[in-house]
Amino acid sequence: LPRGGTHTLAHDRASGGEASDALRAHYVVEGWVVVRGVVEAGLIAALQEATDALEAEAAEITASRRDRGVFFEVQSASGRKGEPAVA
Repeated sequence: LPRGGTHTLAHDRASGGEASDALRAHYVVEGWVVVRGVVEAGLIAALQEATDALEAEAAEITASRRDRGVFFEVQSASGRKGEPAVA
């Protein structure tokens, strides 16, 4: 195993692909899989920070609107468009 004792795709390919087969099988059944070592921790932290900021900003949206090229649509109590958002 590489330093730290966790599998990576590069290590798996070099060691015969058994873990890769297990990951593929898990994906087929579950529709998702965790692949470690693909993205550096700093990028993950930056993406999490940006996601948290977007979530906080979106919590303040009370009416459907377009902002920075993205359309945010809120759900009203009645389900009709143009009415205030439900909390």
